[in-house]
Amino acid sequence: FDAVKNGAIVAARVGTQTTLKYFYRQGNKVILQPANSAYDPTLVEADQVEVQGVYMELVRRLWEDRP
Repeated sequence: FDAVKNGAIVAARVGTQTTLKYFYRQGNKVILQPANSAYDPTLVEADQVEVQGVYMELVRRLWEDRP
């Protein structure tokens, strides 16, 4: 957790579910904020969240034959 910056996109496991969300720490709680505003953020105790990965960058390859 200590290496994860607020606002980072993470793969976070809460219970049996893994999700991609923006990560924000507030004291001993974690807010997992979806990118889609139609969904509510998830607020959980920090010890209930397992960060499985941190999004670094998106690399796209564009081919000439694609529109």
